[in-house]
Amino acid sequence: MKKHKVLIEIIIFVVLLCLMLAVCYDVLRYKDTGDLGGHGRLYDNYYDIDAPIDVMVYGASHAGCTVDNSILWKESGIASFTLSSGAQQAFGTYYYMKDSFRHNKPKIALVETALMGTDEPEDDTLYRSTLVPRFNGYFVPYILDFASRHDIDRETVEELILRMPIVHSRYAELARGDVVNETKYSLGYIGDNAVTACDPPAVTDRREPLPENAIYYMDKIMELCDKSGVQLVFFNAPFSATEEERALQNSVRDYITEKGYPYIGFMDADAPCEIDYSNDLREYSHLNNNGAAKVTRALAEYMLANYDLTDRRGDPAYALWDLHSRFMEDRELGYALQAAPDPATYLYTLAADTRGCTYIISLNGFFNALGDELLLPGLNAVGVDAASYANGGVFVVRNGQIVSATPAAEEYSVYYAMENDSDLNIWRNAGDEFATIKLDATDLSPDKNGISVAVFDETCSYLIDSMYVDVFTGTDVRREE
Repeated sequence: MKKHKVLIEIIIFVVLLCLMLAVCYDVLRYKDTGDLGGHGRLYDNYYDIDAPIDVMVYGASHAGCTVDNSILWKESGIASFTLSSGAQQAFGTYYYMKDSFRHNKPKIALVETALMGTDEPEDDTLYRSTLVPRFNGYFVPYILDFASRHDIDRETVEELILRMPIVHSRYAELARGDVVNETKYSLGYIGDNAVTACDPPAVTDRREPLPENAIYYMDKIMELCDKSGVQLVFFNAPFSATEEERALQNSVRDYITEKGYPYIGFMDADAPCEIDYSNDLREYSHLNNNGAAKVTRALAEYMLANYDLTDRRGDPAYALWDLHSRFMEDRELGYALQAAPDPATYLYTLAADTRGCTYIISLNGFFNALGDELLLPGLNAVGVDAASYANGGVFVVRNGQIVSATPAAEEYSVYYAMENDSDLNIWRNAGDEFATIKLDATDLSPDKNGISVAVFDETCSYLIDSMYVDVFTGTDVRREE
């Protein structure tokens, strides 16, 4: 009996130890794919989706920064998802595809080819291409095959199989996003409206020889899609490519087309859309929102003309795509608010957005020191009337209506429950010069005479923007660093 008790205790200890290690690994594991277009825990979002995904996008950061999932959804009803990672080469794309097909096999796989013809894997590239997906039955054979082809040392192979690289060095950089998925609305593309004038890509007919391993993994990608019944479409995102990069891409294009697969070259003479390299790039290697919209619409036109795709709009199983589209609209609103130079422009910009965000507006101290015309007309536009303005204090405005108001002259304590379990607490004690405002763990408390505004999306549960105007130093919109 005593032996059985000891055995049970050992089993319980081992189970608890395994659970503890699993939780620790989940917190410490590498999550960010580093693709510039991706956002947060993309693979976690992908595994949470049960509805069929019709179009998957793979490749390096060029893929994540080129295909705007929200445009495909809003304009064509195409349910797409992007699984890309920074500097991803053919071996990583193959593994991402093989892993993702197990969970959700698409009708079409769009594969971006910027680095398809390269074979110089850095550690970060290798880790992002192997450690981010979940462990599965073919992971070890894949690593062993990769190691034999790339002369990887035994220690690195063992660490990869144990899925431990980078994890042990991440203690100092852990953040809330390692514990909680803060970006459940992300499908891949997040975009950027920055504009950098760049040189057009070099033009050359020269070819660079393709590395043997690049060819091997391109063949594996083709074989996988053929076997899985997935339509394979290659495309090359436009960027300010050098002559050598164009020469290598020429060889990639030749190889793909000789194998009989479609290739859309957005830097080629027959590109289906025209890129303005003075306005359509965020920096030399990646498109901004203008450029991405052009390429995305061209890809949508090609896919709709050549394949049978279902319009998924209105299907409740695809609510995530509506949420992602709202997130992208929030991004556009954020850009517009960032560009507003004064409070009137800022408030009128908010008033023009009719989607129903929540505003936390605080009129602080001598907010009307420069006259009522500075703030009152704009506040009227967003739902704060003249009488409320005269009282000052903190207002919570939702859908153009004041849902909470705290006159500035009183002591008060207000709790406002927002959607998605977000909590807003506002209070002012006797002797306090300004109110204290806490939105979850974020401190929005004003400490300037004037106005402060926080714009919160309750649907997606995040701050879109937070600003203040200090009337004692001017009328310009400012933000805390």
